[in-house]
Amino acid sequence: MRDPLCWAALTLVCVATMGHAALAQTQPYAPKAGPPELTGRDPLLQMEIRSLQTAQVPALSEVQAPPYPGAVVVATVPGRPVRAGRGQPVETLPVIILFTADEPQQVLEFYEENLAGWSHAELLSGDYFWPGDDEFDPLNWTGQVIPSVHVREARVSKLVPEARTEIHVRYAPSAAPQ
Repeated sequence: MRDPLCWAALTLVCVATMGHAALAQTQPYAPKAGPPELTGRDPLLQMEIRSLQTAQVPALSEVQAPPYPGAVVVATVPGRPVRAGRGQPVETLPVIILFTADEPQQVLEFYEENLAGWSHAELLSGDYFWPGDDEFDPLNWTGQVIPSVHVREARVSKLVPEARTEIHVRYAPSAAPQ
């Protein structure tokens, strides 16, 4: 009698674990921003709507950095080939652009707590986080081939007018923890 119960329990655990893993692989990194109630003919709003419509949100399991709670995706930028030092071709990493109504300091505190082992520096127009101690320069190709999180004050948005903080998450799909 015990053997069938053990097998049933083991099967249930395996199915539940596999189901959870499958959910993480298909669950989007973060939700897309909702469309505005009124669209009108505002060119900025029309551009933001097109960016949102074409955004390809990756699965949560593909991205190294956690999504900021409550942030919404407004655009994505695919990786592209660029010429690195000495003209060698490299592929930049794709980027997810998110907005949140929270203040930049709150977002920074979240990433400081949730990106253990990542470096952090205030550079140019905001704060950057990247894994390890590798050289990182957001203006050079090195800043485009390393996973990173860039937090800054949000630009004006007609799509998400309440946005206070803009988050750029650069990720390496094949290197994400499973």
